[in-house]
Amino acid sequence: MYRARKRYLERECTSWDDLNELHFASRSIMQKRLSALLGVLLLVFTLVCHRGAYLTRWLPPNRGALTLEQFAENYNAIVRADAVTMGERDMSARMDELLREDGAYYTENDLPYNVMVIDVMASEPVSLSYTLQDGCVQSVAFDMDVQVEGLFDGYQTEMRRIVMALADLHLWDGSIPRINARTAQMSFADHDFTLYGVKVYCECDWDEAQFASVTQDGVRLALGEDARFSIRFRVERISLE
Repeated sequence: MYRARKRYLERECTSWDDLNELHFASRSIMQKRLSALLGVLLLVFTLVCHRGAYLTRWLPPNRGALTLEQFAENYNAIVRADAVTMGERDMSARMDELLREDGAYYTENDLPYNVMVIDVMASEPVSLSYTLQDGCVQSVAFDMDVQVEGLFDGYQTEMRRIVMALADLHLWDGSIPRINARTAQMSFADHDFTLYGVKVYCECDWDEAQFASVTQDGVRLALGEDARFSIRFRVERISLE
């Protein structure tokens, strides 16, 4: 017993280890393994919490049938999530990107005193039109025919936010990253797809020779003053049943 204990403490094999294939681990080793296991579990828990916090940022506050006010609240939540992702906290410079309760974009007259917004994109403000059914938003649409001069994203930002604000998104079903990825490349292209309770239709008309690609996210530069771009965009809510 004494010699076996001495070998055990010195991490050597005892006579019965090889005969019976029985091995003993010291309490310190078990404690280290338990500590390592707890460390892994803590790391996984931290990653899950971090992922949940990230997804919560993009999760609109309202789901299901939306009133015009609730849709505007969802849209503005997406705008704020975009700002936080870009490291911005002050929303005063993004006031013209937000929707009022009536579903219209804020104008320069609505901006706070001494706040001036400088937009790097050469896009005219969008005028959204709504179709309501029983007081709830059934569809959101806009048509634009513009002459572009400068950087232009093809109204990619507005389209993505409208789709995400109207779609039926949930926290842990994968819908948020999927629809975020699906709507991240909508500029300068026709679309006709159904995803998470919304049907998206987009028809663009533009001359590729008049626009040079600038970045991979769809931003282009108008090469001449006569560069024109037209778009018909519509998102309609459908039943999930």
